[in-house]
Amino acid sequence: MKILIITTRDKRERYRFLSEPLAKIENVKITLFRNDENILNFIVKSLFYAVRNRDFNLILVYGGDFKSLFWTFLARTVVKAKVICRLGGDPIVIRKKVIKTVLANHKFFRYVKLAINYFITKILLRCIDGAVVVNKSLIVSLKKYTREGIPIAVIPQPIAVKERAENSFFTAKREEFHLLTVTNLSYRDKYEGVCMVIKNLSEEFKSNYGSARIVYDILGGGYYLEKLKKFLEKYTDLPDNLKINMHGYVERTEPFYKNADLFIYSSTVDATPNVLLEAQSYGLALLVNSYEPFYNILKEDVNALFFDDRAGVIFRSKFNELLENKALRERMGRNNLENIEKNYSIGAIAQKWESFLSKQEIRK
Repeated sequence: MKILIITTRDKRERYRFLSEPLAKIENVKITLFRNDENILNFIVKSLFYAVRNRDFNLILVYGGDFKSLFWTFLARTVVKAKVICRLGGDPIVIRKKVIKTVLANHKFFRYVKLAINYFITKILLRCIDGAVVVNKSLIVSLKKYTREGIPIAVIPQPIAVKERAENSFFTAKREEFHLLTVTNLSYRDKYEGVCMVIKNLSEEFKSNYGSARIVYDILGGGYYLEKLKKFLEKYTDLPDNLKINMHGYVERTEPFYKNADLFIYSSTVDATPNVLLEAQSYGLALLVNSYEPFYNILKEDVNALFFDDRAGVIFRSKFNELLENKALRERMGRNNLENIEKNYSIGAIAQKWESFLSKQEIRK
């Protein structure tokens, strides 16, 4: 089977989520079509490439944008191949919510861009022959926009198990407990989640844990980064044993994961966020908000503890439990390493792709 993958332009090269596991499948040949130039050059080069290369059995597009829609058109009219679209954790219903938020913040040009992309995605979903999503919670909302009966598979992104430092809380060599959040501060929802964590940590450590020293590292850039800095400036009386570091966007996150004792995350605009998988791959315990898609990939008291409010009462209770119980953190860490190896390794994801493709009626 010959598969053409239309690559993405982003720095993270997320098309690798497709190419790496597919390359492991026997009798599957992968070709990447890469074009990082402007849209006019993309159209011309895509058209010439499609005319000269009509022997592909399947075309995979990544995400719902104009480039994916244009290649879907070429697949149907020129290459005569089926198209499968791989969609990440930003479901179309959430995207609509984000668009409204952008308009409310008076960012008109960004609103227009997102609105156009939203309608392009709707058109694309009516044209594709199949879809791959990263979380089963996305299937119901997606079916509202696709043609009836098209196959939809749940195949998350692959990730490798990483090595991490052997951290121990309050030993002679290490007297700090490191918290880590890696997030995208382009979303108001995630910004508010980080604010909630800061607020509750500040309140908790004013009255408790006088001997403990907590370091909270926050990684992530975006529109709300400056607002988060201003929010933190209000906390002029942070306890001496609580240090909060805002790093903005960081390309090399590995040192932070290796040094962390606990990963904290709060969001309702994700499905299977890569950062939750990354944290597990380093053997970290997780503290996350209660949100349906997260329950599909994490189990309470096995991989993570969940807090189901932002008022702080439950968050502080669960945080204290993880802070004080090293055995619990270590057990979760081992479970998370096993979870990544079993369900998210390149080999495991390759098996899911092989099973999905074997059920498709692909042109020989």
